[in-house]
This record gives sequence, structure tokens and C-alpha cells, in this order.
Amino acid sequence: MLPSEPAWEQFLDEFRSFLGGAGGTSPALRQAGLTASEHAVLTLMARGLDNTAIATALTKSEKTVRNQVSSIFAKLGVRTRSQAIVLARDAGIGEAS
Repeated sequence: MLPSEPAWEQFLDEFRSFLGGAGGTSPALRQAGLTASEHAVLTLMARGLDNTAIATALTKSEKTVRNQVSSIFAKLGVRTRSQAIVLARDAGIGEAS
């Protein structure tokens, strides 16, 4: 698997989860209890992708992505995509590797 492949971010998230941590994720985001899958969606949101592009990149349905985005909002305590992206960017999520 290469870093340029769409599944790379999900692989890293799963690997970090297996090791018992979320890498450089901020304490606030760790306390939010995002699943590895939700973290992958948030990462792509922070990179500016819309739900359709996220679904394609992660090989999910758009409905699944929409539901995960709603779950992410609830866990982070935000009401808008912009607020979630600000939290993610502050935590260093979504930055190009």
C-alpha cells in the first residue's frame, strides 16, 4: 500500500488505533471518541472534500458518509462542517503528508 492510495489514511488510522493511540491527535479529539472510520472522514473533510468525494475515496456510500459526518458533529459538539474542520485543522488533521 502506498501513501498515494485512498485507503492509506484509513490504514494509518486503524494502525494507530491498534497501537492504542491516535498519533498526533489533540486530546479534545481523542476524548470525542471518534472511530477510525470517522477519523478518516474528518481527515478528508479537513482536506476540503465533499461527501461525494469522501465516499469515493473511502469506497463508502454517500449515505454512510453523511451519517458519519452527523456522528462526528455530535461527538465534537459542533453544528457545522466549518466548525469541525477548524477543530481538525487545529489538531493537525488533514494536512498533506
